[in-house]
Amino acid sequence: MTDVGDLAGYLEEHPNDHDRRWHLAKKLYMATDYQTALSHLLILQTNWTPKVNVLRYLAAAYYRLGRHDEAIAELKSGIEEWPEEIPLREQLARVFEVAGRYEEAIEVWRDIVKRNPNNSMARRLLRKLQEAKPETREKQGREPEFRGGDLGAGGMTGSKCPSCGAQNSEEFDRCWKCHAPLANYGMPDPHETPIEETAPAPQSQWSIMHIVCALAAAILIGLGVYLSIRQLVALREATGGQVPMCTVRDVFSNALLSTRIAAGLVLLVAWPLTLWLLAALMKPGSSARGPLLVGFLSASAGYLSLWTAPGDLPYVFMTVVFLSIIPIIGVIRVDLTYAIVVWLVQGALVVGFVLGTVCALEGAAFIREYPKIMHYAEVHDGVRNYGGEPGRYALLLPDEMSVRWDSTGVGWLDSHANRVAFEISSDSAVSGLTIEIKDATGLLFTKGQVTLPYKFMFDRVRPGNTYHLSLMGEGTAKLDVTVRGLLTLDFGN
Repeated sequence: MTDVGDLAGYLEEHPNDHDRRWHLAKKLYMATDYQTALSHLLILQTNWTPKVNVLRYLAAAYYRLGRHDEAIAELKSGIEEWPEEIPLREQLARVFEVAGRYEEAIEVWRDIVKRNPNNSMARRLLRKLQEAKPETREKQGREPEFRGGDLGAGGMTGSKCPSCGAQNSEEFDRCWKCHAPLANYGMPDPHETPIEETAPAPQSQWSIMHIVCALAAAILIGLGVYLSIRQLVALREATGGQVPMCTVRDVFSNALLSTRIAAGLVLLVAWPLTLWLLAALMKPGSSARGPLLVGFLSASAGYLSLWTAPGDLPYVFMTVVFLSIIPIIGVIRVDLTYAIVVWLVQGALVVGFVLGTVCALEGAAFIREYPKIMHYAEVHDGVRNYGGEPGRYALLLPDEMSVRWDSTGVGWLDSHANRVAFEISSDSAVSGLTIEIKDATGLLFTKGQVTLPYKFMFDRVRPGNTYHLSLMGEGTAKLDVTVRGLLTLDFGN
């Protein structure tokens, strides 16, 4: 399929066949139909794996259409992505010269000579441009015009092939007829097959990487959803009065459930959009698929990290942010310097989004008091009391005793610690047992004719208040009372 019309018809039915579109764009360029070639090159630039030769042809099409500023912008972008590609710099120097920007052309040639002192052509052209008078420069920089449309019949101006004598357009580095090297510089050679294009199918490699990222993101978000649903079930049990919160982790699992889900949803929206916008600013015209996929993968890992233990949560989340640089470099494919900039900016924004969500739902005091919360968790959750578990206190109760729950020292934590669980049992039979809990304001809880063992929840605990616990019944048996809760319990007669 070599006819331009056949290729164009084929691409209407197969718009994603980028290899054929690239072939058509080169044929259109050789036929001097630069405007149509440009439209296909722009499609390739947006939807195909970045290729240096596509960019060179795109800049050359702009050049041939007299759109020098756009050609310069594309070449500068290409040099940023492929800094070692000397032909891009030669092409840029040529466009600067034709555009009348001689000092900039001289600077580019100087840079080329500095990078490759053995480049005799660059040294010769630099010296020639430096020594030329302004009027001579203008004449040299004027863009050549075509004389006729037959590329193979000598209808073009430019260089004469030293090998076969065929006339060649100034854009090309090799003869259109015999492929011998020409003395021209800068513009792309449509006959040359660069190493980049003979390398093993980069498009399929990137597609595989995209698939791997998508599968990883699906697994991570699936685990996060599973943990969310499991905790929702546990919360229903806790609010149903059956489960006390005995540790700081219990508080995080229950009281912060909605906050963590909200923060996770913010991540799933904000992280992909942030990466997409940053990538669009760093690399205009690039595909949105890579940044959005990397953002969703990172957000899924970040969402999953929100379900780790309270003491580990900040470190695990920041580890996710730190490791996000790996897919940024591997999938988005920006220069390392730009990748680091993107990574730093997206990390700062993502952390800000999460902290803002938490502050909006829990208050700024939660963020300020977080170190105190973690200190209390380390002391309280790690202590093994008489019953061998945190938050459990075993009492051998007489008829009446006073009890007091001490403050955690953190207002936010105290506000979520007002529920405790009682469990009363005895080795001896006790009949007619009545339970009462009072404080200075009066009776808070009462239950008569209790049959042992007996369990109940008391949710009116205020840290620092003294309560009187009375168990009255027939007989003199000692009663074993177990109290479970987050606050430290002090008791006495």
